[in-house]
Amino acid sequence: MLHTETEEYAPITADAGQLPHPDLHSRASVMAITIQFVRQHWLAMTLISALLLAPCFWHRYIEAGDLDSHMYNAWLAQLIERGQAPGLWIANQWSNMLFDTTVSNLGNIFGLPAAERIAVSLAVLLFFWGEFSLIAACTRRAP
Repeated sequence: MLHTETEEYAPITADAGQLPHPDLHSRASVMAITIQFVRQHWLAMTLISALLLAPCFWHRYIEAGDLDSHMYNAWLAQLIERGQAPGLWIANQWSNMLFDTTVSNLGNIFGLPAAERIAVSLAVLLFFWGEFSLIAACTRRAP
């Protein structure tokens, strides 16, 4: 049975969870589907994001693996940049430095305690919505 292009690329509706099959060589198609999904489900996405972030703000202390070492690195980087740590310098690093750089830059703007919460919040949202997108791409339906 032949399908027309209109049938194959039917828009996402609120009733159907099935995602249309984008042209694998077209980023515009994927972006169009993503934008359409976000427009239709922005309220649910906002509420889910707020629920995901609640623990990042209600706990006094965020306990997460090596978060303390990242915060220490950001604090040291600030001291070095201000010239308050003689004999220390910031070495160029090419791996495992994204979170350190994010916390350090946010710390320069908002202070380290707020930077910690903002950076952890960004990591939580990136992880959750990245997994959501991966599942949607693999199953061709919204989870």
